[in-house]
Amino acid sequence: MEFNKSGLDLFVFIGTLFTVFTVGAASLDGGDVIQFRNILRPFSTDGCSRFPDGIPLLKPNLWLNCCVEHDVSYWQGGTDEQRADADAALAKCVNKATDSALGNDMWIGVRMGGFVGLPTSWHWGYGWVLDRGYAPLNTTEKEQVAKLQSRIPTDFTKLQIEDSFLIRDRQTITGNLCLDQAFMFIRSELKKDFNVSELKKTNYIKFGDNYENFEIKVEGCTDPYKIEFQILKKDACVVKQNELLARGRIRMQKVQRPAVTSCSPI
Repeated sequence: MEFNKSGLDLFVFIGTLFTVFTVGAASLDGGDVIQFRNILRPFSTDGCSRFPDGIPLLKPNLWLNCCVEHDVSYWQGGTDEQRADADAALAKCVNKATDSALGNDMWIGVRMGGFVGLPTSWHWGYGWVLDRGYAPLNTTEKEQVAKLQSRIPTDFTKLQIEDSFLIRDRQTITGNLCLDQAFMFIRSELKKDFNVSELKKTNYIKFGDNYENFEIKVEGCTDPYKIEFQILKKDACVVKQNELLARGRIRMQKVQRPAVTSCSPI
């Protein structure tokens, strides 16, 4: 059986919709196991975001290097403590470059405007396709970071400065925003990557509202996670949209976890 890496292959079997897909560069063991992994995009930087990169007309890139170094940390993400260290390093770097306390003002800005959960293009961990929150990078994630970080030029002037966005587009790995959210919820509970041995999806209407329900059996458990979403627009799980629209249209309603006794030790 061939699998389409660009999205979802759908098969109807005994009236139940099964979703079979490959996740980025993920592999399938024996065609039956889905390995779910978040994906890190190649490094990009918007310089100092909505703040000047230097002194206009005189030294327009005076502290740009400080911002790019800061972006390298924000791109890969990690723990709240690592974010605090990155913000402190930015302030120190800018203060040194300007021989002033300007970095202290920038520190206030990034502390207030860079935390996880913002819909902006510069939030903590912005390099990952799916928001991963505050958590240490696992082995697989560190491997992705190392591979892509090695491609970042040491001369930051060779980097293209990208546009920044107050409201970014919601990205997807599976082709289904609801399934992405379900997988990331499970990952946050397990605190590690995982394999899926069985996946079922059903759509239904209840009291005039649209719902999408997933049964996700994680390898090592005999019982599945059952996760229900209320979707305020019929195609909200699959249509391209910005982050705020996605948050307004997709609501995780119920979660039924597998019984502890049904799972082997993690």
